[in-house]
Amino acid sequence: MPSETERTCTTCLLCLRADYGYSNYTVEGTTLSCLAGLNDALDGQEEPWREVTPELAAILDVAKTCRRYREGAPATLDVDHEGLPYPGSWTVAQVKAAGCTDDDEAAELMVQREARSP
Repeated sequence: MPSETERTCTTCLLCLRADYGYSNYTVEGTTLSCLAGLNDALDGQEEPWREVTPELAAILDVAKTCRRYREGAPATLDVDHEGLPYPGSWTVAQVKAAGCTDDDEAAELMVQREARSP
């Protein structure tokens, strides 16, 4: 039975929704990025949108033909990185225990991404 979920980057397990701001109590917004690195145009797009422009729709629609698309809730990261150790030393188990994602591949990609961050 086919899924009724629209296939966009925001319905992919390998999408990361990262909050930014001063703390978890003062979240200023949420940015999106592709953990698989297959949609550079998605990186830094802010959510929620007041209006989905044709340009934004084209960015999100990359998922319709993406070979790595996997339906599910995107990974999440709060401002304080609550439940995670010092940046750069994360493990898959810690990312999953912190509630960022339940998916092994998404957690591994988050660990790799964090290790590359300055």
